[in-house]
Amino acid sequence: MAKTFTAPFAQSPASWAATATTAFSLTGTNSLADGSPANTVLLGTAGIDGALVTRIAALPRATSTATLAALFVRRSTDAVAARQLVASTTIPAQTISATTGITETNFNVATEFEPLRLGAGDELYVGLGTTQAGGIVFNARAVQF
Repeated sequence: MAKTFTAPFAQSPASWAATATTAFSLTGTNSLADGSPANTVLLGTAGIDGALVTRIAALPRATSTATLAALFVRRSTDAVAARQLVASTTIPAQTISATTGITETNFNVATEFEPLRLGAGDELYVGLGTTQAGGIVFNARAVQF
């Protein structure tokens, strides 16, 4: 981003969504341990002047077992496969039925008051600790500069 004497303000609201189904490895090559976990899914990309992420949550699309959900960032200067762990949470097991609501799980890493700041071209990825046949949907709210 070029330096400017005019203060840039976040102006373009964005909603990002991604569905993860396959688990990433915790150890070994292309895993959480080596910083390049495979089977992660792109949630969103910051624009040319960066973005503020104000909310990230997950919802199962079908009956699911408890699982680790992880949020990663890949900075625009990182290698393509690089993923830096930003936050994780546990998504509880749920039985989906026509008579009960689906429980949403928040990451609590980004809020209106303390947003997650992304630089130009930075990417957010999500992943699961255990494979979920029906998938877990991740939703994020952001504001692009």
